[in-house]
Amino acid sequence: MNNEYESAFMRISMRTGLFNLFTVGALVISSSLVHAALPPGAYEHLQENAEESLTVFVCKVNSEFQFNRSFVNAEVIIDSVERSASELQRRQRIPIQYDIYHGRLIGPRKAFLLETGHTYQVYLNNSDDGYTLAAYGESFVKLDKKNTDLSCQQID
Repeated sequence: MNNEYESAFMRISMRTGLFNLFTVGALVISSSLVHAALPPGAYEHLQENAEESLTVFVCKVNSEFQFNRSFVNAEVIIDSVERSASELQRRQRIPIQYDIYHGRLIGPRKAFLLETGHTYQVYLNNSDDGYTLAAYGESFVKLDKKNTDLSCQQID
């Protein structure tokens, strides 16, 4: 009789142990896929407080990959100005510099690579090296605007 209880106890212990092992494994895997974002409303706050809020047309994008990130340099022409602390004007050409981190990253949303020939609403801050992201991965909003009178060749 004692052996039956021991055998039943061992089966339950093994099932519980396997379940716990599976649960811990699932948690480890899922935690490696999670990116912690900023609190609700944080991106909108950053966009509202950006020094520059512009609609731009992308002329040129260069990206250089090193280790776990890409260094991006873009050249854009301003189509319209919503606000500008540095008094930017329509048709002015400006540089944008930012990094895209690849792989696992805990922190704010990652920026995406701008596409040449497309129009974006951008939220930027001025720095010594050019203009940088003001709202992390929410600094660029791709627009459907296809008709623009701007041309990268016309403006130098």
